[in-house]
Formats: sequence, structure tokens, C-alpha cells
Amino acid sequence: MKIIDEKIALKETIITLQKQQADDFFVLKQQYYNTIESFKPVNLIKNSIQEVFTSPNLKANLMQGAIALGTNYISNKVFFGASNHPIKRVLGSVYKFVVNRFK
Repeated sequence: MKIIDEKIALKETIITLQKQQADDFFVLKQQYYNTIESFKPVNLIKNSIQEVFTSPNLKANLMQGAIALGTNYISNKVFFGASNHPIKRVLGSVYKFVVNRFK
């Protein structure tokens, strides 16, 4: 009787492990297809753009960069303008040096 019970238990264990193997293989195939899909160029670009728009640090850095560009543009127009006066050009260079030094 003991041998028959062990054979039955062994067969049940084998069937259980085969089912688990089939389930694991299905999950592995799904993950493979998901990985292949995520590495398509269109999806890479889409995910990168999505990260750009959802990143709070990047938004702050872009805002600081835009402000810096705006102030630089305004200061160039104020100090350099359309004039070629040498004193104005020197003052503009000094101003740029000071602003860049203390950023």
C-alpha cells in the first residue's frame, strides 16, 4: 500500500509541477513580448517624452533656463543694443562676467 500511495503522490507532484512550469512559461512569454514592445523606437520616444513632461525637477530646470535666457537676451539688448560705443561694450562684458560669476 505504501508504494502505491507514494506513486500517486509522485504523479500528483509531477502534474502540479508541470502546471506550474506551463504557467511560468506563459508569464515568461508575456514578459518577452512586453519587452520587445517596449524596445520599439516609437515606444522609446513616447516613453522618453512622457518622462520629460512628468518630471518635476526637469520642469524647474527648464523654467530656470528660460528665465536665464530671457534675462541674457534683455541684458544684451540693453547693454549692446544697436550701438557700437566702446564703453557700452566694456560695461556689457563686465555685466556678463558678474552675472555669470554669481549664478
